[in-house]
Amino acid sequence: MKNFKYSKKELQEILNKGLEHGADFVELFFENTIANSIQYVSGKVTSTNRSNIYGVAARLLKGPQVVYGYTNNFDEAANLVEKLSKSFSGERTKECLDLVEVEKEVIT
Repeated sequence: MKNFKYSKKELQEILNKGLEHGADFVELFFENTIANSIQYVSGKVTSTNRSNIYGVAARLLKGPQVVYGYTNNFDEAANLVEKLSKSFSGERTKECLDLVEVEKEVIT
């Protein structure tokens, strides 16, 4: 993602925040999608639109319990995960394993 500001270490720290209160699984989803559309009717352009969908989502699981949250402020990822993790009670049971970068090909 262009201008992605989090280092691998920072992402691991954010994920560990979710595990501090006993979550079994934590995932983050970062999105920054720009879409353009043109409406063309009877040989004429009738409208144009540009949208930007961006933000970070977090999902935490503990046994059968699931919590989910989303913010459009990338700087709030750590706060989002911390607030969601407080939905669970319990001790820290796990730490985040080493992160691996995955390239995703988008087909349009």
